[in-house]
Amino acid sequence: MVPGLQSSIQIHFEEQNIGSYPLSRDFKTRYTLKMIHTLSNSTYYTLSLSNVYNKAKFTLDDKLVRTDPTTGELISSEYLKRGYYQGIEGNFRTGDVRYWSKTHSTTLDFDGDLVSQVNRYHQVKTGIEYRQHEIFRHRLGMPPRPRLEFFTRKPYEFALYAQDKIELSYLIVNLGLRFDYYDPKDQYYADPGHILQTITDPNGQAIITTVPQEDVKPKYKLSPRIGFAHPITATTIFHFAYGHFFQVPRYYDLYRNNGLDDILVNDPLIGNPGLEPEKTVAFEAGFKQQIGNDYALDITAYYKDISNLISSFYYFSGRDYTIFVNADYGKVQGLDFTLTKRYSNYFAGSLNYTFMIAKGNESDPIEGYSQYREDDAHLKPNRNFYLDFDRRHNLSLNVDIRFPGDFGPSFLGVRPLGNVTANFLFTAASGLPYTPSSRDPDATIVPEKNSGRKPAVNQLDVRLNKEIHWWKTSLRFYVRIENLFDHINVLRVWSRTGKAWDQGPTSNYPKDRQANPENVDVRRTIRTGIIIRF
Repeated sequence: MVPGLQSSIQIHFEEQNIGSYPLSRDFKTRYTLKMIHTLSNSTYYTLSLSNVYNKAKFTLDDKLVRTDPTTGELISSEYLKRGYYQGIEGNFRTGDVRYWSKTHSTTLDFDGDLVSQVNRYHQVKTGIEYRQHEIFRHRLGMPPRPRLEFFTRKPYEFALYAQDKIELSYLIVNLGLRFDYYDPKDQYYADPGHILQTITDPNGQAIITTVPQEDVKPKYKLSPRIGFAHPITATTIFHFAYGHFFQVPRYYDLYRNNGLDDILVNDPLIGNPGLEPEKTVAFEAGFKQQIGNDYALDITAYYKDISNLISSFYYFSGRDYTIFVNADYGKVQGLDFTLTKRYSNYFAGSLNYTFMIAKGNESDPIEGYSQYREDDAHLKPNRNFYLDFDRRHNLSLNVDIRFPGDFGPSFLGVRPLGNVTANFLFTAASGLPYTPSSRDPDATIVPEKNSGRKPAVNQLDVRLNKEIHWWKTSLRFYVRIENLFDHINVLRVWSRTGKAWDQGPTSNYPKDRQANPENVDVRRTIRTGIIIRF
């Protein structure tokens, strides 16, 4: 129970058994068949076939829900109605979750590629990819929220690609071209801002209905790619890459609530099967420098221009609705420094530092629905802000130590350090951005989007293994420690304070509710065990 609740509310919870919330359950099976056939010393091909089945449900198992098997409409439900009670420390929610859903999907995936070393200068690789999906989703809301999604769709994707790797004494060039094609197999509204119309029925009454839909045309794109590496000296190589990349939208963003069954009830978020693919144009340039016999340094600068990102846009044309459109954009640029050491003197390792700036107009496709509707629609940004994943500095240090079986001193014929491996991974990063909220309820100036920064994070993970061979048996003892120093790494913060466990002096929540454990990452975790091999 929540501290401070009045006894009458406690009894109400117990009497009606309200407050239940379902568990999300996910099931996945995958079957894969792969064949590699060598035709000659210079040519081989690979064929793979896989079938992936996903099933998920979000239901209360002890509450019966009956639906029409043909239309999916709700017939009856044992779910308790959602309500709120005003306590001395704020609102308390009662009743069951409002939504019920079951989904499943099947994906048949076929891939084939052919690789041939045509001559000493050219290695040619070509291939084909085909994916056939079958997606079923049934989602409905408990009264008084009769939302409904009930559909089966069978989109497919197809791709062809070819690549030529040209190896000369002074230059290595990769030339590639990829053709992508996908068909949503659905209908859409040609004008997202005009999906409703008013007509007059035979009785002279005005009725709001949807405009006719059109068949979605398949989408396709050609993506050129080029990369080359040029050895400047015996120990220095310059490399460059440029390419276009094609990203199929999430299928749920295409089909979500496309039947518009609830548009006359409340303002829904609507999928758009006519969405264009997202496009990324990326290039990078850098060099690799060998340092001595064991070390190598790689410095790379990169830039990505991302367009046609999925966004959600609010419209009002007799009824409120928000629909997915291609309106968002972003860019990512940065520098990457990597120092690697190959295994020698019993250890290997790598040190990586990345500096990155990620800016765009929105970080999440549903921001238009969750933040910029109705009176706030005019606030939807049309300029760049730091994106939610803009982590300016990233540092990682990985050290791997391996001792052979005859290493170290011997005690009674046993070498404690022999066959011991140890791995140390230290990561550190600057904080992600968040949008502060004003601490003054009467303030007229709203803080800029993502203008605040969460605290920096760091973590040390350790893995230790000791292997012992005895007779015909191998024993491996292991210890895995994540976040060795139990550092508190913040995931989410209260927007008024920028702190994970403190909402500020004006908060209505008690301290234990402000200190939500989900606001921080996993604390120290220790796993140990033994693996026996005969």
